Amino acid sequence: MLGLTFAAFSYRYGFNYVVDTIFQKDTKQLLEGGWVDSDYGFPPITISTPEVLKREEVAIPDDLIDKIKVSNFGYQLEDKFTIAITSTVLKSTPDQENAPSPENNVLKAIEDNLKAIEATGGRNIISNKDKFKTPNGAEGVKTSGTFDYPIDDDKQDYVNGQFVILSFANKDVTQQILITYLKDDIYLDQVVERIVASIELNQKED
Repeated sequence: MLGLTFAAFSYRYGFNYVVDTIFQKDTKQLLEGGWVDSDYGFPPITISTPEVLKREEVAIPDDLIDKIKVSNFGYQLEDKFTIAITSTVLKSTPDQENAPSPENNVLKAIEDNLKAIEATGGRNIISNKDKFKTPNGAEGVKTSGTFDYPIDDDKQDYVNGQFVILSFANKDVTQQILITYLKDDIYLDQVVERIVASIELNQKED
């Protein structure tokens, strides 16, 4: 009976899906668990994620403490999936002549995130940029690509990964969502697709 049941479900849903269900594959559980809709940072980013993102402390250089305010929220499934939301707000808007453009802020934020991926051991990074628009019309930049990342402290054992960086900015706020995940995992592909489709930006009120 068990064999017949297994065969029937394998025929209907696919062998790998049934095996992953029986052995409770963690990335499948992440996709099919109880998702959470929440707001993070200010101005708030509304996003749907498979787990609640927790606030994380951010080290700010001494020379910038009086100039910027940074909030960071994140979650990780060890060695397989990470998401981080970072908002950087200027405490005082610089003179128009000296102020970097929102476009420059986005490019610098993307560059900083790619450097952060490298700093944690990422290598062979290949990326491309595209315009991105949320369902409520907020425009930004989507940077996506592939890389290899270590899954051991000695940085000897590497696996293939993918990343998505969504970046938004105006004259005094830069917001980013960084997602890294294991390549060729059908459940994580769906997790990332669902997260990206859920993003909404609420503009800061005067």
